[in-house]
Amino acid sequence: MRRFLSWPKINRRRLWRALKVLVLAVGLIALALGAFFYFFPRPGRVSPAGEIGLQAGKRVLVLAPHSDDETLGAGGLIIQARRLGDEVRVVLATNGDGFRYAVEDQYRRLRLTPAQYIQFGYVRQKESLSALALMGVAKDEVIFLGYPDRGLSHLWLDQWSSDAPYVSPYTKASHSPYVNSFTPGAPYSGESFLADLEEVMTAYQPDIIVMPHPSDAHPDHWALNAFATYALNDLRQNGQTFAANPLVYLYLVHRGDWPAPKGLHLKGILAPPTTLDDTTTLWHSMPDPADVTDLKYKAVLAYRSQLTIMRRFLTSFARANEIFGALGEIPAHHVEDGRITVSGDPRQWAGLPPQLLDATGDTVARRLEGSGDIKTLSVAYDSTHLFLLLQLRRPVSADLTYTIRLIPLTQTVGPVRRQVTLKVHPPSRVELVNSSNQGLPGQGDVIVKAVRNSVEVSLPLWAIGSPPRIYVNAQTGLANLGIDRSAWQVMGLGGSGGFRSGSRPDQGTGIE
Repeated sequence: MRRFLSWPKINRRRLWRALKVLVLAVGLIALALGAFFYFFPRPGRVSPAGEIGLQAGKRVLVLAPHSDDETLGAGGLIIQARRLGDEVRVVLATNGDGFRYAVEDQYRRLRLTPAQYIQFGYVRQKESLSALALMGVAKDEVIFLGYPDRGLSHLWLDQWSSDAPYVSPYTKASHSPYVNSFTPGAPYSGESFLADLEEVMTAYQPDIIVMPHPSDAHPDHWALNAFATYALNDLRQNGQTFAANPLVYLYLVHRGDWPAPKGLHLKGILAPPTTLDDTTTLWHSMPDPADVTDLKYKAVLAYRSQLTIMRRFLTSFARANEIFGALGEIPAHHVEDGRITVSGDPRQWAGLPPQLLDATGDTVARRLEGSGDIKTLSVAYDSTHLFLLLQLRRPVSADLTYTIRLIPLTQTVGPVRRQVTLKVHPPSRVELVNSSNQGLPGQGDVIVKAVRNSVEVSLPLWAIGSPPRIYVNAQTGLANLGIDRSAWQVMGLGGSGGFRSGSRPDQGTGIE
């Protein structure tokens, strides 16, 4: 009898152990699959919509987060632009001094000093100058801004004021330590970075701007896109006519499924990444003749400090073409007063298609945690309120935080920026954070409903200054662990149209 009574207890213990083993096995399989698709991604299924055609006599500005991105993302474009006689300026936002594995390989030691990180930054500068010289760009056509590697997203989101600059965990510097920085001793702050970027743009007045895609997975890449897009809007609203309609081409470097296949394939063709096939971006190709591809490959080999760490990845970008995205300003939906009441019923949004489409299931974390996997973001407004609808792949979870950031794009003078952050905790609690000293709406002025697969928010337009357009982004996370992030997107709220990525208002798409 005693043995019979103890049988269920022993069996439950074994069952619990078996469940733990099963969960561990599933996790390991998911990690293995994620690693496999990272190293052996599937080529994109969709062909580019068209081809980019360059013209002689243009001023081309290439923005790169690190020394090598200008070559990987736009080396073929640079070579062909120079052959046409176009002016080319290349701006390096950081010196790539925070790539720890490469610095360890450079100095053959695990314990590194801040001085060694800084010296490594100079090494990477020289590599960029050598690569760009091969592509026809002179030393005096290259600008090093000298901001912190792996720190640009912090400058964009948190460290805006020069009164409290960001401190690099690698160089331990809070101001640029490089003697050849565009602004020597520049504070590591968002307002300083924006001021330098706007000064470069204003002095050069480019016809074409080439910069990272906002869906690039590397924080420095999407942050540089955010800064550059904000700078263009700021300059346009302050009377700089060149900023009204430049052509903007977006290149991609870091995503798990990009490039595909990886490795050296000089005659291969790049297609848009599979996970971004069905998003808002319109992709275009620039064919590279064989001699251009060969020259770009030689330029890639100039980055010797990177080759021992990721040669297979770097050489993947030397192909018979390059891919660029176009992503312009999108109008928010203007609705009648009272149509949307934030009742938790997304059917009120019927007939209002989402403006921002995000890739789903594109990382292991997003596959496992569908409640944090963003599908779409919709924005609407009436005469008094702004409305946002964030839709997830799975029902919302009380364990996650859903963050929406709004930056009003109003008439400004100088590098002044306001940011309103809404942190939603399902089902209806919201934290409000403002990056400036301007007042926030009261808790009663913001309505939140997080039910089923949707997070719905409304707030009064006066809370963001009733701007003609906003810059918006959504993010999901568990505690301090980020799960998903949508691309930053400019949304028009009835104001005049701004620049269009890859197009001009008077020239159609601008892409031939």
